[in-house]
Amino acid sequence: MQPSRLFQRLLPKMPRLSRPASSLLTALSVFALANLSAQEAPPGPAPETTETPATPPLPETPAPAEPAPGEPTPPAPSPLPEPPPAARFRPTQPTQPTQPTAPAVAPKPPEETVGPLILRNEKRDQVLDLYERWTGKVLLRPASLPEAEITLTLDKPLPKSEALRAIETLLSMHNIGLTQLGERFIKVSQLNVIRAEAPDYIEGSTLDFPPSGRIATKLYVLNFLRVAEFIPQVSQLLSPALGAAPMVFEKSNSVLITDTLYNLQRIEQLIATLDRPASASQAVKAYTVVNAKASDLVNKLRTLLSGPLAAQIGTTTTYQADDRTNVILLISDVREQAFFDDLISRLDAEASPNTRSEVIFLKHANSTEVEALLSKLITGQSTAAQREAGSAGRLSGTRLNPTPAAPAANGAPPPPAAAGLVSDTAASEEFSSLLT
Repeated sequence: MQPSRLFQRLLPKMPRLSRPASSLLTALSVFALANLSAQEAPPGPAPETTETPATPPLPETPAPAEPAPGEPTPPAPSPLPEPPPAARFRPTQPTQPTQPTAPAVAPKPPEETVGPLILRNEKRDQVLDLYERWTGKVLLRPASLPEAEITLTLDKPLPKSEALRAIETLLSMHNIGLTQLGERFIKVSQLNVIRAEAPDYIEGSTLDFPPSGRIATKLYVLNFLRVAEFIPQVSQLLSPALGAAPMVFEKSNSVLITDTLYNLQRIEQLIATLDRPASASQAVKAYTVVNAKASDLVNKLRTLLSGPLAAQIGTTTTYQADDRTNVILLISDVREQAFFDDLISRLDAEASPNTRSEVIFLKHANSTEVEALLSKLITGQSTAAQREAGSAGRLSGTRLNPTPAAPAANGAPPPPAAAGLVSDTAASEEFSSLLT
């Protein structure tokens, strides 16, 4: 039976109570009804329980030993300070170096363009007025300038700087030069006197500027070339209309040149190519002579390499003998060393001796007398050979054109051809200069 119906049945049978007792009875009834409802309700699912991991037991701290009677009590150890909460839970992170921020570069404004422009035989003054208007500077003109008729065609718009370079080049071709004077003025003068008008002096490289006919001055300092040898060759590249010879400074090995900008650029490129050490490709090599004397071998080399062959060898090639160590020192280009290797190896080849020694035993003669007789014979033959060395073809002429023998008188037989015998045996009777 439900609790509400039971309460409704019992309520009429109860005696009438006072107001406080009635209120208390009502509260007890509501409480009893709530308990009965909870008991009659079906059981719900069991709540999930999370197992908490077991905490490992803390190590037991040994109790401090009690001091013996009469000993002082040791001080208690001070507890360690606990870290602050922020340091306990916040991991430390490495600090990153701050990168310097580059200043913002303002974009370069676009250059002003001019054109199209067509000039046909325009007068000099009109072109100078146009140049003055484009540059915004004042042109200082002399009383006399070369007359010129200038033609220029700009078929499309160009940057103003390029158009100004074109006019400067055309004026230079007509012997008219322009010199910058500060920020406001430009001086106009003839090319043959512009050297004395303080043209623009370029301290750095001329290759940093666009080529043009503008007149400028540049000081070139040479490191390896001799300025006295370089200037006569470079003078042929300068503009003849300027009439400005280069100023040479021999002590500092430098030269000051005034010319158009594109000529100065050509000279700078030429110096960069030629002004290099001559020994950049030179090498030293030593040859040890084995079968000859070093000084004799060097003399043979100089004889062989004289005349037309001397032009085939570099001007910086040199070789010298050191008789103390019997070595030939060669300083030449690396590409020439193969030629000297082959030549010196052939001259220093091993050769068999052209003399030999022999002992002759005499049986019936005195060796001292025979030695004296042989010495006179050898000396006489050598002297005669040296005396007749100037007559060419002595022996060959005797063999080719023999003199006929004269007929003998009274029918006697002709004498033997003694002259032909002497001529045939003359070569065999000549002794070597090495005979001793």
